[in-house]
Amino acid sequence: MGRVYITDYVEDSKVEAAILGEELSKEPHEDIEVLLVWHQQVNEEYLRQFPKLRGIVRYGSGIDNIDLDCAKSRKIIICNTPDYGIDEVADSALAMILQGARGVTRYDALCRHYPDGTWQEHTLKYLKRVEESTLGLYGCGRL
Repeated sequence: MGRVYITDYVEDSKVEAAILGEELSKEPHEDIEVLLVWHQQVNEEYLRQFPKLRGIVRYGSGIDNIDLDCAKSRKIIICNTPDYGIDEVADSALAMILQGARGVTRYDALCRHYPDGTWQEHTLKYLKRVEESTLGLYGCGRL
C-alpha cells in the first residue's frame, strides 16, 4: 500500500507512478506519509485522516490552502513549487495587458457586424496607442 497520495487534479498519474512506483496510493489511508496537493483545502479536519503524515508538497506556487499552524503543530514539512506555471502566467498577463490596451476581442466582436469593407472606419474611440500609455505593475512576484 503506497505512502504518497495525490489529493486532486491529476487524473492520470502515470508520470507520478513511474517515479514513485508502489509508493503511490490511489486512495487515501492512514499510512499516507506525503500528500501532493493542488486545490485541496488541507485543514485540521482533512489532516485527521493521515496520522502518519510527514510532508505536504503543493504543486503550485502558493500554500494558501494549507493550514500552516496545524501542519507545524504536527511537525509536517511543507514544500511548494514556486516556479510552477510562471511562464504561462507571465504570457497570459502580457496578453491581457495588450488586450486591455488595444481592445482586440472587443473590436473583433464588433467588426463582425459591420458592412463589408468598413471595419477600418469603425475604430474604438476610447483606445489609445500603447506608446501614449503608461503601465504600472505592482506585486508581480516571480513574474
